[in-house]
Amino acid sequence: MNQSRLVVMLIALMLVGTACQTRPEPIPVLSPTTTIARPIAVVPTAKSTMTSTLTPTPNPAPVWQILFAGAPCKELVAKCMTSMGSPTYYYSINSDGSELRQIKTLSEPVTPPLPPHTSPFGVPQPSPDRSSWVYYTNGAPDVPRGLYLLDAASEKVNLLLSSKAISRSPGFFYPVCWSPEGTAIKFYVRFQEGQQRRDTFYSIDRNGQNLKALFTLTDLMSSQAEWAINAGTCSPDNRELAFSLDQNGKLYILDLDSGQWRQILTDYGVYRLTTKDLIADSRQ
Repeated sequence: MNQSRLVVMLIALMLVGTACQTRPEPIPVLSPTTTIARPIAVVPTAKSTMTSTLTPTPNPAPVWQILFAGAPCKELVAKCMTSMGSPTYYYSINSDGSELRQIKTLSEPVTPPLPPHTSPFGVPQPSPDRSSWVYYTNGAPDVPRGLYLLDAASEKVNLLLSSKAISRSPGFFYPVCWSPEGTAIKFYVRFQEGQQRRDTFYSIDRNGQNLKALFTLTDLMSSQAEWAINAGTCSPDNRELAFSLDQNGKLYILDLDSGQWRQILTDYGVYRLTTKDLIADSRQ
């Protein structure tokens, strides 16, 4: 009898031990501050991105004043395009999109003495130390199309870069800006190769070496095949570029280091852009 009771007790103990072994472990409770670390994938930006729209976001770069000639789109022809006979007004606006106002006049820019028949496209840009000027010419008899560098002291002009160095098809090297240190030149190139269109910014050292592509504006330009930069001006510190597009009716600011751009004005046809330091006089 006692032996049978002992066997039953042993069987019961075995069943309890088995149940304890198969019981699932409790699920741990994570505290609210516990996080799971995951690697962050850094994806390089291959093209410029929009950083603000009609309401400009805070901009870390110094605010600078832009002067431009143009007119409200409602007073212009279709697609906000200026043409012969279009009304012309003069305005100033800050690079953060603030303080748009009309001014009385806009003087012509100060330019260096250039060789005859040079026909620069756009306004020649002075280096930060004013020792040199860089400009693009669209070609003339005995003057190849390309970027030129003028020494202010000797008035000697050298071909810095032929347009054929980048593309076999004609391309415009405009607008043109210096680097802040004055050691390199940054410029926009728009050209067509078959069905492929390229809107790219390049840089080249002031000695004609180290030509390289910086970034594209494909995200801004590709929606309309006829769009291209039709006017531009560099900030006083050469870190940004103000520019407008053909028939677009908008004004943009481009960071020349990152390729990021922002829109600061809409519904204005703009055909000429400049800054105070590039003109002789501007009565406001």
